[in-house]
Amino acid sequence: MSSHDVAYAREDTGQGRLFLAAAPRTLQVRELGEQVAVTNAPVLITGESGVGKDVLARFIHAHSERAKRSFVKINCAAVPHELLESELFGHERGAFTGAHQRKEGKFEAAQGGTILLDEIGDMSLPLQAKLLHVLEDASYSRVGGNQAVRMDARVLATTNKPLEKAAPSLEELAEAILAEYGVERFPVREGQDQSDAVAP
Repeated sequence: MSSHDVAYAREDTGQGRLFLAAAPRTLQVRELGEQVAVTNAPVLITGESGVGKDVLARFIHAHSERAKRSFVKINCAAVPHELLESELFGHERGAFTGAHQRKEGKFEAAQGGTILLDEIGDMSLPLQAKLLHVLEDASYSRVGGNQAVRMDARVLATTNKPLEKAAPSLEELAEAILAEYGVERFPVREGQDQSDAVAP
């Protein structure tokens, strides 16, 4: 590990965070990130918790044409399944008890920018199916509504579940995205190279 390597890999990922890389494996991931950043393809990033999937996602956004627009993150594991659809796609007034007014979802907040679906493996099967249709049609409807809303957000997703051991629903969604949309899959593994970090 040389100081030259560290200096070469020091990159601002946005919001004051730095992507630091010194070992060859992480430098390779960084280079792949730069390559896919210039496309508009959805990206699936796999790896154990704490290995820097969020940092890589922000790096891709920061090097894309959407860098000056919003980067919106939602943790799919932290939102109850029955509320996640509304959080993602918004809802119309009266869609359910307590829906007193129309609410925009994360996809609308990310319009023109990037949305990060963190831990997509915790998303329910019906919602995964809807997400696949959203990617196919580039549009969606709010919960309780029929009007189509155009989707113009780059989709990045992460999962800590190895796809070969994942539930069939996640594996099928991932493989469908990989096959139909040319998504880049980044396997980020812990222990191969202790080389990436986040610094203020």
